[in-house]
Amino acid sequence: MAQRLWNVIQAVTRFSKTVENTPQRYLSVAKECMHQIQSCMDSPSVTTPFQFNHGQCEYLIQKLKSAVEIAEECILSHSGFDLELSTKLLSSRKLFRHILDELEEMRPAVVSLVKERALGDQRTLLKRLETHMSHSSNSNNLDQQLASCLHGRLTQILSGTVQFSIWEVDHAKSVERLGSTQLGRGAFGEVRKTRWFRFEVAEKIFYGSNHPSFKNEVEILAGLAHPNIVPLLGYAIDNNRYSIIMELMDGDLFHLMQDRMHHKKSHDGPFTIFEAVDIMLQIGEGMVYLHNNKIVHRDVKSQNILFKKKKYIDGSEHICAKLADFGLSKTKENSSTFSNQTPNTGTTRWMAPELMSRGQVGSKVKSFPFQLDVYSFGMLCYEILTGAVPFSNTCSHIEVKRKVWKVSITMGTSTV
Repeated sequence: MAQRLWNVIQAVTRFSKTVENTPQRYLSVAKECMHQIQSCMDSPSVTTPFQFNHGQCEYLIQKLKSAVEIAEECILSHSGFDLELSTKLLSSRKLFRHILDELEEMRPAVVSLVKERALGDQRTLLKRLETHMSHSSNSNNLDQQLASCLHGRLTQILSGTVQFSIWEVDHAKSVERLGSTQLGRGAFGEVRKTRWFRFEVAEKIFYGSNHPSFKNEVEILAGLAHPNIVPLLGYAIDNNRYSIIMELMDGDLFHLMQDRMHHKKSHDGPFTIFEAVDIMLQIGEGMVYLHNNKIVHRDVKSQNILFKKKKYIDGSEHICAKLADFGLSKTKENSSTFSNQTPNTGTTRWMAPELMSRGQVGSKVKSFPFQLDVYSFGMLCYEILTGAVPFSNTCSHIEVKRKVWKVSITMGTSTV
């Protein structure tokens, strides 16, 4: 037994000396350690009982513990350790807490470094734009127009006087329709895939002239800039044709989940738990940003969460989720009241009880807090984790309202 423990110590010691080696080497040595330990516990070649020297075993155990601690420190100091290796060796709660504390301490420094590098990139881009513009004489050229727009925005950002003014697009000159590439249709209009300054974008076209939803969405989006909110690139008004130009995404979360559930053999949700938590965190970050800017979305649901897949060299992919569709959003004018809030606005299955009017549709409600979005976010989280829409066994919207009212009365929650 003593010899076998000594073999384990030697294996772990070799592990601690491989700081400069690859994660694959770490994993190989870790598996060797585990194999040696297992052979100590159960060896088919041993036919007689072990004879223990308790004093020597105690000494070797302490040496083993010390070697393991050194190995763990090596893992913590290695920035690129393998996920499988970390799963096997970083199971200690104390060690996990230590890792979280280390990451929390590193966060401010990383944020500062990213901001510094982003500022350097912005300055470099501004210089390149100025060089490009100085060598171009045709102001009507699309590249020149785009350079001028970017130059104005970068100048504002670097001077600290950024005002999220948006670009009014000359639809006839800069927007190119890409055939019958309709991406979606709703009550207010349709979304089509187009090209703007030769870049593929999404154009949301509003039905009718002087549409109030168009003005509301432009005013809301013009002041927003967050990685988890679909950005507004510009707007166009051409012969009573109202449209906004936005980033082109891969699709909405609802159809992504439906597609995954359709191709899944198990009854698990559409995402792994890690994917689900990451997506929920992204959406939550976007909502926090909205609420900090005193904006209530009022229609948080999977159809209004757009996504884009980012693929990496190793073949893995990451889902980037962004809030979209601000046609129903409202700006909170002060901390105590909301103006012009209407019950039954939004989608019933995700709607908070306070928004479900028992009276006539169109009646006004004096005050709605930000918690209404939080309720809808909870319904969305249920959807992300299970792949099923809220109240999936109920077809009627009226029946959904009845169920919500019943639960609200039971819990003592007042409804309108």
